[in-house]
Amino acid sequence: MFRKILFTDYGSFKVRLAEHLTTDIILKLATLFMFTPAVIDELRQASNSPEQRMVSLMEEKGQISLMTSHPCNCSCKVNPIPYIREKVFRVNDIFVEGGIEIHGRHNTGSERPLEGNRMEAVKLKSYRDVFNDDIIASKRILLEGDPGYGKSTFTLQAAYDWCNASDSSPLKDVAIFILLPLRLLDRILSICLAIKLMLMPGESYLTEEDIMEIMLNSRCVVMILDGYDEYPDKDISDQSEIMKIIAGNMFANFKVITCTRSAYLPDNLDVETVNVRLTGFDDNARDEYIKKSCCC
Repeated sequence: MFRKILFTDYGSFKVRLAEHLTTDIILKLATLFMFTPAVIDELRQASNSPEQRMVSLMEEKGQISLMTSHPCNCSCKVNPIPYIREKVFRVNDIFVEGGIEIHGRHNTGSERPLEGNRMEAVKLKSYRDVFNDDIIASKRILLEGDPGYGKSTFTLQAAYDWCNASDSSPLKDVAIFILLPLRLLDRILSICLAIKLMLMPGESYLTEEDIMEIMLNSRCVVMILDGYDEYPDKDISDQSEIMKIIAGNMFANFKVITCTRSAYLPDNLDVETVNVRLTGFDDNARDEYIKKSCCC
């Protein structure tokens, strides 16, 4: 997901919307949106691009906005009860904090979440701590957890935070946020091709070279590689750029978080990788999740 690209896509969205606005549709929408009689009359009599004028009015009055065409409106949704397909929520509506801790020597941020021996597990207060450079300074993080511990929900909640530019989120100053589902990247060995195929709209004019240039010239990039345990090409590390990124041999200045089941840990990790483990949910968290899932 690219914030810079999203603004371009919003412009394309407005152009495509205008192309579908006939005079009849414009007048019906103007009535539906309760435009004043003077504005409706203006639209009726306009001889020069009434469809563009209508789009501008809809934008001014909030009927359309960047968020109405924003991919987070559809991509940051979850199905908390798998056998009830029609029950889908925004991840933020049902997200519940679970247990999360750092393992190993590399929690090198200037703020220590807990005091103690650096080899001991250090508990974090929130999933947001993973993105806080004052708590975890390393550019490489391995996020592991058993099935059902919330790895994918973690990634979607982070994407939601970034998309909505929450002031309380450490992601608010991130220029580019990329979330890639690795299980879908069979034989897609180029990271830029993966981004183009997985995240970009089909009509995008950006080439792989453009995507690379945008990333390399952005001040702050966060990349989440979700589902390493299901990545089809993990055994061809010499060809896969995904594996090179995990190893720290590409995009050394990007913050890269690799998510995987605890039973499938990469063996080519960058030496500065911080290990973060999701430890599951206590009774209170489970009750809160069930309440949100059933009552939303």
